[in-house]
Amino acid sequence: MAFGLALGIGSAAWFANGPALAETEDWGQSPGQEGGVLRVMTFNIRHGEGLDGRVDLARVATVIKEVAPDLVGLQEVDQNWSFRSQFVEQAAWLARELGMEFAFAPALHRGSLLGADGGYGNALLSRYPILRSETIILPRLDTREDRSLLIAQVKVPNGLVQVGVTHLGLSSRERLQHVRVIREKLLTFGLPTILMGDWNARPDSPEVVAVTEWLASVTAGGMWPTFCYNSPDGKPNVQIDYIFASPEFKVAGVRTVPTDASDHWPLVAELQLSFGSVSAKGGEGKQAEGE
Repeated sequence: MAFGLALGIGSAAWFANGPALAETEDWGQSPGQEGGVLRVMTFNIRHGEGLDGRVDLARVATVIKEVAPDLVGLQEVDQNWSFRSQFVEQAAWLARELGMEFAFAPALHRGSLLGADGGYGNALLSRYPILRSETIILPRLDTREDRSLLIAQVKVPNGLVQVGVTHLGLSSRERLQHVRVIREKLLTFGLPTILMGDWNARPDSPEVVAVTEWLASVTAGGMWPTFCYNSPDGKPNVQIDYIFASPEFKVAGVRTVPTDASDHWPLVAELQLSFGSVSAKGGEGKQAEGE
């Protein structure tokens, strides 16, 4: 979706951040069982609408399946929302199609013609058990649309990790306020943390820099375009989608995934997890909707 920033035009070239994953690499096998490596993807799916204007959730599933991630943060997800997505519960549908668990965090609610509550927001798909999840509605600041933060605790092979998924809005002042709230919420339990989503902001913006004061961006030092903004060749030329990780994670590889399934390209990272002395005990939360 369009965003309200004066963004500079960047190169669409690929940059290495640690050992880069080759564009032609076979992504059909997840490394998640090997040495604590987690393959993580963030993907704004625009309710399944591709560049051709067709809503095709199966096309989104194919993109995800080919990458074979362990954790997927999704933004702009419909749940019984409207005719545009045929009132499908998109997170649940994708989870079934991919054999994953899911949690959903609606930012917006409305009644559905089918009698079920309609929602629109963020979701998490996980290859591993989602033990708890919570929806935080971020405080609105002179804007018209609510935004949400999904917080989940996931039991990976060698411990417990915390995952946050969000989609920030079009006001820079509001985004900066939301980052402060997100930090407060995610620091509560002291778990190894992955935060991902659509920031609607470029890497040097205050609201992105503020996150890097306590989490590392997996794309630090490089340019990984995920969105097209006045691009002369129609390809993504700015980065507004991010994956951040706490110090327990080491970046083993990063790439974007070219696709026409949405107006965003997914960002993918392989993260090596080393717990050290970090406690594997989590706090309380709501049970994941995917269970």
